[in-house]
Amino acid sequence: MLNAEMRSLIHHLELTTKKLVSGPLLGNSRSMIKGSGFEFLQLRDYVQGDDIRFIDWKASTRANKMLVRQYLEDRMRNVYIVVDISASIGYCSGTVSRIDVVKQLAGMLAFVAHHSKDLVGLILYTSEVEMVIPPSASRAHVFSLVQTIFTYKPRHRTTDSSAPLAYLSRLKAKKAILCFISDFNDILDKQLLSLVARRHELLAFRCLDERERTFPSVGSLIFEDSETGIQQEVDGSKDLNETFTGWHRKQKELLQSAKVACLDITAGKEFTGDLVRFLRQKTVV
Repeated sequence: MLNAEMRSLIHHLELTTKKLVSGPLLGNSRSMIKGSGFEFLQLRDYVQGDDIRFIDWKASTRANKMLVRQYLEDRMRNVYIVVDISASIGYCSGTVSRIDVVKQLAGMLAFVAHHSKDLVGLILYTSEVEMVIPPSASRAHVFSLVQTIFTYKPRHRTTDSSAPLAYLSRLKAKKAILCFISDFNDILDKQLLSLVARRHELLAFRCLDERERTFPSVGSLIFEDSETGIQQEVDGSKDLNETFTGWHRKQKELLQSAKVACLDITAGKEFTGDLVRFLRQKTVV
C-alpha cells in the first residue's frame, strides 16, 4: 500500500513525464497492419489479397458489400530499467544528491516506456543483482515499480556492473530495450558489454556529480572510498580535473566501442531536454 506522500510523489513524476512526451519517445509501439492483431481499429472495404478470415460477414451483409476487420498490431517491447544502487551513487557535493537524480531519471524512463505501451521491468544492482521485477504493462505495476526505485534499501555497498550484464546476457526474451543508469565508475567488462549490446538495445545514462567534472585546485586531501571505506591521501595541488576527465573519457570510449549510446547527466543541472532528444535519436523504432 502506497502512503500519501509516496503516491503524491509518483503522481507528480507521472504528470511531469506526460508533459515531456509529446510523441512516443521509445518509438511508436503500435502500427496499423492488415491481418491479425489485438485491438480492433475499423471496418474497411475488402481489396484483393486480403485474408478472407478477417471478412466481417454480418457487416458485409448489412452494407451489401465485402468488409474486413482491421486491427492495430500490438508490438509491446520489454523495457528494463537497470539501476546502480551502490554506495557511490549516494555521493553529493552540492544541494542536489546524485541518488535523487538517479531515482527521478529511473522513474521517468519507466513512465516513458509505459506511455509508449511497452512492458516495463526493473533491475536493481550493487555488487550483485539485488532485485528483479519482470516486465509488465499495467499502470499499477509501473506505480509499484517506481515505488521500489524510491524506497529500496541496498544490501551491499560495492559495485560490479558485470552482475546485471551477466543476468541480461542470459535473457531468453526477444530483443529488449535496456536503460542502464550508473556513474560507471567501476571497471566495465567490454566483452560482456558488447555481448549484451548485440542482443539488445543498450542505452547508458551516466550520472555524475559536479565535483567529478570540475574540482578546485587545493592542497593535500584525504579521499575516502564510499563503497569500501578505504582512505587515501591525494595531492590536490595537482589538477585532479585531468584525472577525472581522463577516466570519464576512457569509460565513454569503451561504451561507444561496444556500440552503447550514452547520455551524461550532472546532478543539479536540468536534464529533461537532453533526455527527450537522446531518446528520440537513439532508441529502436
